[in-house]
Amino acid sequence: MDSKSTLENVHKIELDILCRCKEVCEKHNIPYYLCYGTLLGAVRHKGFIPWDDDIDIMMPAHMIPMFKKHFIEEFGNYYFYSDITTENICLEPWPKIRRSDTASMPEIFSKIDANWGICIDIFPLYPLYDNKLLNNLKIKLSYLSEVLLRAETAKYTKSSSFKLKMIEKLPYKFRRFFANSFIKFLSAGNAESEYVFDGFMTIKRSDITAKESYLDFEGVSFKVPVNYKQYLTDAYGDYMTP
Repeated sequence: MDSKSTLENVHKIELDILCRCKEVCEKHNIPYYLCYGTLLGAVRHKGFIPWDDDIDIMMPAHMIPMFKKHFIEEFGNYYFYSDITTENICLEPWPKIRRSDTASMPEIFSKIDANWGICIDIFPLYPLYDNKLLNNLKIKLSYLSEVLLRAETAKYTKSSSFKLKMIEKLPYKFRRFFANSFIKFLSAGNAESEYVFDGFMTIKRSDITAKESYLDFEGVSFKVPVNYKQYLTDAYGDYMTP
C-alpha cells in the first residue's frame, strides 16, 4: 500500500471515530468542538488538510467523565477509551479514542505497553480563575503533567533532552500519580469561567460557546467554536495560507 492510500485509510478510520464521538455527544447533550488542525481543515479544505494525519476535538473538562462513561457503554467493544486511568502506559494527559482493530505507532515505541490503535485526540477545556497566580500554576502543571508522562519515551529516543531522560528515571507509577493529581487540579474550578485553557492556549469561553456553530468536515456537519476565525488566528496567524 503506497503512502497516499495509507493516509486515506487513516483518514477514513479517524472520521469514523469522530462520527461516533459526535453521536455520543449529541445523544447526551455533551458539548464538543473541532479544534486545531481539524478545525483548520474544515475552514480551508472542508475536510482533512491533505497532509495531516490526525483529528482534534475539545470538550469542557467537567463533561469528559460523562462522555467517557457513555462512550464506553455504547462503543467500548469496538473502540478503546485511552487515558491515564485505562492505559498501562499513558504518554499524554489528554484522552484519546482508539480503534482497537488498528495500529499506528513510531516503530521505536513498539515496546511501550499501550494501545496504539489509530486515534483522535480530545483536549479538555480547563476553567481558569480570576487569580493570575492560580492560572499560571494551572498552565505550568499542565505542561508538567505532559512531561511526566511523555518522559517514558526517553528510554527509546536517543535525541531526548537531558531533562526528559532524568525525569524518565523516576518510576512510572510515581510519575503517573502526580500527573493524574495535576489533571484533577486542572479540571477544578468554575465550569462557567470567562476563560479556559486547553493545554496549549488560553481561550475566551464566549468565543467558543456564545451560540451553536457548525462547519462541514468531509461531508458531515460538526460543532465548531462560534468565533473560529479568532481561534485559528490565535493558533496559526494567517491560517488561510498553507
